[in-house]
Amino acid sequence: MALFSDAQRTAMQEAGNRFALLFRLATPTPVRIWSGPGELPVPSDTVETVDGALYQGLGALPDLPTLESLFNGTASRIELSLSAPDEDGRLAALAEAEAVSARNRQAVFGLWPLDKHWQPVGAVRWIWRGVSHGTSGSQDGRDPTRPTSTVSISIGSRFTGRRQGKAFFWTPTDQALDAPGDRGFDNVAALSEGVEKKWPKA
Repeated sequence: MALFSDAQRTAMQEAGNRFALLFRLATPTPVRIWSGPGELPVPSDTVETVDGALYQGLGALPDLPTLESLFNGTASRIELSLSAPDEDGRLAALAEAEAVSARNRQAVFGLWPLDKHWQPVGAVRWIWRGVSHGTSGSQDGRDPTRPTSTVSISIGSRFTGRRQGKAFFWTPTDQALDAPGDRGFDNVAALSEGVEKKWPKA
């Protein structure tokens, strides 16, 4: 099935492949941002549960090549960051307070084709789903008249948090750990590359 409809492909050809990039994090109060200015209302669908949900235009998403590496599987995770003036440290404190509630939440990226008038066409195409690994906050006090805080959230594929099984080697020593007394791997070394195999004579 094609990712985009005929109307969307036509608009993309006319407008030169313009997209609104959307990000949704399923925290108790969902985080909704997009890659443009102002607020963007999004209709409900299989991902967005609220009809007309407003996505805030923070312009804080990473560039497309970074996201492409995530979508294509060449990167296991990325980090989204937002920096803003924070004179009283409230933004950094909020990031620390919300670190637990933002962990292990569904994170979704979507593309919404825009026409030559910068208007969305058709439905949002949700192209990647992952899991959040929590937030972090930091402050930059180099300019005392305008202190800045940065809030970051790490996003990874649904497989990055899974534990990897321990390495196992086909050796008598490793086999003895799982099956004491079993001698099934005693002669595996004789099958190694570079070892001459002596076949029994008839």
